[in-house]
Amino acid sequence: MKGRTFVLCFISAILLTLAAMIALPAVALLGMRAPPLTPATPPLLQGVKAAGGWFSEGCRDPAAATVFAGLREAVSPDLTTRLASTFPAGSEADALQAALLAQGFRMKEPCRDDPAVHRAAFVQTGGGLAFPVRAVVAWKRTATGQIAWVKGFVSYQGL
Repeated sequence: MKGRTFVLCFISAILLTLAAMIALPAVALLGMRAPPLTPATPPLLQGVKAAGGWFSEGCRDPAAATVFAGLREAVSPDLTTRLASTFPAGSEADALQAALLAQGFRMKEPCRDDPAVHRAAFVQTGGGLAFPVRAVVAWKRTATGQIAWVKGFVSYQGL
């Protein structure tokens, strides 16, 4: 019986070691928390879909136009619709800019080839399995300070 007991103890030790090798990393992974999305997703961007195409950010770059010939702009229909319903053509451009800044967007430089096209960006980090969002809103400001057009671009960064 002594030999049989030794074999059973030895097999049990091997099985416990294997279980620990598999279970401990799984428990460690489950215990780790992904960093939260920072900053929080603003109301304007909640639930918006991205679109495929050229992420032009509203600028017409002649050099890029030849490279991306045949591709449409990656304008998010959801974001652009939200923007156009709240800030239609003819609205005050300053009101749009103030609303974007209030939701965590930061101003970018105007387009090089058309300084009347202004842009604001929102960039999120963290999230783990929740993909962070990157969004750019572009609008053309008329000489009288009104919006000629507005477009929204959205991308999600992840796996």
